Amino acid sequence: MAPKNEMRPIDAQRAATRRLAYASVGCALQIVILYLGALLDVLDISAAALAGFVNVWAVIELGSFYPWVMWAVTATVSLLLLPAKAPAVLYLLLAGYYPMLKNLFEKCNKVISWALKIVVFNAALALTLFVCIKFLGMEDAWGGKMTAVLFAVGNPTFVIYDIAATRLIRVYLHVWRKKMHIKI
Repeated sequence: MAPKNEMRPIDAQRAATRRLAYASVGCALQIVILYLGALLDVLDISAAALAGFVNVWAVIELGSFYPWVMWAVTATVSLLLLPAKAPAVLYLLLAGYYPMLKNLFEKCNKVISWALKIVVFNAALALTLFVCIKFLGMEDAWGGKMTAVLFAVGNPTFVIYDIAATRLIRVYLHVWRKKMHIKI
């Protein structure tokens, strides 16, 4: 019988293989969600947010490295394959990486955490608007007023999204995780 020390590398390799497999399935799921958002124009923001929630699961179950890889792979593949690029851009610049930052920011006290979240959201929204206007041909038909409206509506919506994400994370940790029986 082999000592336990010889079994550990094999177990570690199996765990790494499982994590990679789960991350691959997560990427595929995110691309399908974004593709549905690309097919139905009204779902582009919702699809990007929902695809981002897959990264919430990855942060919890796979650790800190795999969600970043999933974000990069999903963003790249969706930018290449989606018929409409808006969901891919929204995922890349706004919703895809936020679960990882949320995890980091919430290790700070609440005031600093919320300040960081709001700053990152506003910077990401500004970058997203810039990319959409300059590269995707979207125009502000209201002469610049649409940008102000997006920031005025976007910030409260983002706060609601963040609170909802926190509650969904709690539900996942206390209810769904036990039922899913994921072994990593």
